[in-house]
Amino acid sequence: MERVKKQKTDYLKVNALKQNKESACIPTSYRVEVLRYAPLNQLDFHLITKLPPILTRIKQLYYIEQLKQLLIDNIQPNTVDQIPINVTFNDCLTEILSSAQSTSFLLGSLNYDLLSTDNCGFQITSDLLFQAITRRSADENSDMENLEMLGDCFLKLSMSLSLYHQYVDGAGKLTSKRSEQISNDNLYRLALQKNLQNYLNINKPVYEGQKANWIPPGYRITNDDISKRYTTQEATKKALPDMTEALIGASLLKNGNIPTIKLIDWLGADVIPKKIQDGVMEISSILQRNSTNDLIKQFYEEKLFNEIEKEIRYDFTNKAYLITAFTHSSYAKKAVTKDYNRLKFVGNALLEYLIVRYIFLTKKLTTP
Repeated sequence: MERVKKQKTDYLKVNALKQNKESACIPTSYRVEVLRYAPLNQLDFHLITKLPPILTRIKQLYYIEQLKQLLIDNIQPNTVDQIPINVTFNDCLTEILSSAQSTSFLLGSLNYDLLSTDNCGFQITSDLLFQAITRRSADENSDMENLEMLGDCFLKLSMSLSLYHQYVDGAGKLTSKRSEQISNDNLYRLALQKNLQNYLNINKPVYEGQKANWIPPGYRITNDDISKRYTTQEATKKALPDMTEALIGASLLKNGNIPTIKLIDWLGADVIPKKIQDGVMEISSILQRNSTNDLIKQFYEEKLFNEIEKEIRYDFTNKAYLITAFTHSSYAKKAVTKDYNRLKFVGNALLEYLIVRYIFLTKKLTTP
């Protein structure tokens, strides 16, 4: 093949691999006309066809890592140990719920005093984060629906406990306040404030044909009529609140109650009953104004509440709560405690949460 010393416009330049004084390699130019394509074997062709999905996965991993870093910066997990390096993009709930810790799953302490500690558990794994941001419309091996259901129930429970601490209102007003906090409109607003919409995975990638919506990195669409299909995703307004609840569910699975409450607090929901000064508010008394511990003890013995404790196999440390659970509002004049409506408000959320927990443990492949 002819080699020339002076490069021309119709020549390709071959750069030397080594450029030092001792190297015999020098820049060389060849005529374009004399170059020939090497034959493309089947293995190379197969790899090329897989390149678009590979680039898609790389982009997804990038967004997952960005979201993980956002959570790390604000929630500050205690450790990064035992984080799987491989990302399978598969449904990881079955594996998590089949682990040795499944018997104590979601039954950790809800002691607000633990919020002041730095123990925030582990990072959420990449597989779990991917599942939390992926909608069924993306046609992946996993989606956010079960995590969303779990996160929704825990959000309702934690918000119920917070409002019970903060306000002395009746169940009706507490329910109204809770609805405002956990509504889709409020979650949508909170998620936008944290720019979580950037991480939603909604569309199924289409690499060719009239419905194609994918272009390689670094490329752009010059036709404005179709560029929107390649550069944006369309979703309902509910998609963002759903993803927010799914992130709460993912945190709950990985870290438990207290770190998840910290996550909800970072999102902006009023989930921690804080005082004006540092600390957590105390629960308002459930006793009537003229009630004393002696009256509670007398009422407990007269009405044979000890028989109820025997039946349910649980002894209440504070007997007033047991009495309150059986006190109807129509009995208010004779009661030594307030009626059960406020406890019912919390109990309803707790019962729903425990039922969802049971379904997660026993029906691992059940959809919402």
